Amino acid sequence: MKLRISGLLGSTVFAIAGLLGSAPSLAQNAYITNYASSSVSVVDTRTNTITATIGVSRNESYGVAVSPDGSRVYVTTFYSGSLQVIDAATNTVGATLSVGDYPYSVAVSPDGSRVYVANWGFQPYVAVINAATNTVTATINVGGNPGGGVSPDGVAVSPDGSRVYVTYTLSGYMAVINTATDTVVSTIYLGDYAQGIPAVSPDGSKVYVATGTGTVRVIDTATNGVSVIPVSSDYNPYTGTPQNVAVSPDGARAYVTIAGGGLDRLAVIDTTANTVTATVPVGLAPLGLAVTPPAAAA
Repeated sequence: MKLRISGLLGSTVFAIAGLLGSAPSLAQNAYITNYASSSVSVVDTRTNTITATIGVSRNESYGVAVSPDGSRVYVTTFYSGSLQVIDAATNTVGATLSVGDYPYSVAVSPDGSRVYVANWGFQPYVAVINAATNTVTATINVGGNPGGGVSPDGVAVSPDGSRVYVTYTLSGYMAVINTATDTVVSTIYLGDYAQGIPAVSPDGSKVYVATGTGTVRVIDTATNGVSVIPVSSDYNPYTGTPQNVAVSPDGARAYVTIAGGGLDRLAVIDTTANTVTATVPVGLAPLGLAVTPPAAAA
């Protein structure tokens, strides 16, 4: 099992790389959004070389997600309010959709039929896109929660596609969307403001959220109960701030990037004991990370 970690250095943002595809091409390409240059770099992970650079819109590329079959790459462009749909076979933008104010992160359903975009800003909603027609079929209002958070940014889909989890930058809440009805069915208080994108365990039983106050919150999806895992000193920026979480394919480990305070590192969590079992020093200001999927069966 390998980890791929992306980070922030200077003023350039590297989003989480897409490592999805059909079995023969699994993990062949990684897609990195270059925020300041409004482009996407395509990296061949077998040779570690950039094979293409794709221009996207006129304003900052941000979130990125790859369809399960690897045929499409979805990129949000923050200031133009759009979602760019890239044909992975030709490395060209095939469609541009208007999805609302300041689209931030994007996630694709496990069957590839739907795409979800969290809109940060004046219109606090999640846009739902029909992937077959490239049309917005619903906008789900996720603002007005008890904490007053109107800045949804993180979005993730459960492994069975039945739920979408949305976190808020400026609030200690997470919204849960029922994908059958496109409605918010619960709002969970996390206690601290969320960082990054929620990570869902492979069996869908847990959701992991990094927070800006030194913890990872673990949500039991059956009960909406919340557990707390300290990963750095609470409320102390000099010990580093958790940024993003990824879960291993077997669900046994969760990995957390921690940035700041000169203690930039990766924390390894035992998901059974909910404790940090190891830390790994990494580069400056690590943000996103992803875990390679299991090897395809021969």
